[in-house]
Amino acid sequence: MTFHWRRFLSPLVMVWGCCLAAPALAGSEDYGPLCRYFAAQAFQDRQVRGETTFRMDLAQDCLDARIYAFSDDPETRDRALAYLDLLSAYRAEIVALLLARAAEQPPSERRPRRLRPVVKPVNWVGGYLIAQRMGLVKRQEVWTLWRRSVASADPRFRLE
Repeated sequence: MTFHWRRFLSPLVMVWGCCLAAPALAGSEDYGPLCRYFAAQAFQDRQVRGETTFRMDLAQDCLDARIYAFSDDPETRDRALAYLDLLSAYRAEIVALLLARAAEQPPSERRPRRLRPVVKPVNWVGGYLIAQRMGLVKRQEVWTLWRRSVASADPRFRLE
């Protein structure tokens, strides 16, 4: 099976571009760096695994939530911002784990002689287990169902 770069890069470039171009949310945190983080994770998964992964879904969800965060409906906006806050907490948990791993290394291992990662990154399984412990897996399922129901109620997305 051959890998088609164009088929993957087109949506990735679109996600990355929207993350860069979307304005900051008024009175709240700017979630652009958060979505770029998930887009980078999705890109890594796509190169290694080739199939859709949880981290790819989170990258798409982050972008969608940023769009819904600009909604005129306060309930929709609050739902999107709450989801973005949970994604932000998840990222903070992953970063904290990486920092703890770096601090635990003996000083002689902090400066390797060969080119290799100084700190072992959190793999996709570990990231999924952390997300499950935080309730993000269940929240992602609820978010997906809600997003699909909103899209199906919008006449622009009906297939008739």
